Amino acid sequence: MTRGFTLLEVAVAIAVLALAGIAAERLVVRSIVTVDHDARRARTLLAARDVVAETALAPPPPGRESTTRSDGLRVVREVMPTGHPALAEVHVRVTWADGGDASDLVELVYAPVR
Repeated sequence: MTRGFTLLEVAVAIAVLALAGIAAERLVVRSIVTVDHDARRARTLLAARDVVAETALAPPPPGRESTTRSDGLRVVREVMPTGHPALAEVHVRVTWADGGDASDLVELVYAPVR
């Protein structure tokens, strides 16, 4: 007598494999979304650091400035005086023009009075 798999056993095995495939596909999709989210956040953070570095190299007068860059990032920079005459407090907020994640930086920069 030859022994094989019954139709029910084959159907259960196919169902288990299908569920495993669906779970793996969902995991891959979620991973791709997370990587995209992290890349967008890193891009706003790099842009904010770039604005702070520019401010440190050429300190502007106190005030608020808002611009939209060609790469779709909205940058708001606010320069405020501090109690020390040679320091300025710089607040930078970078967001995506479509309203995505934002990066905020606050830093003191050397801004001697000229």
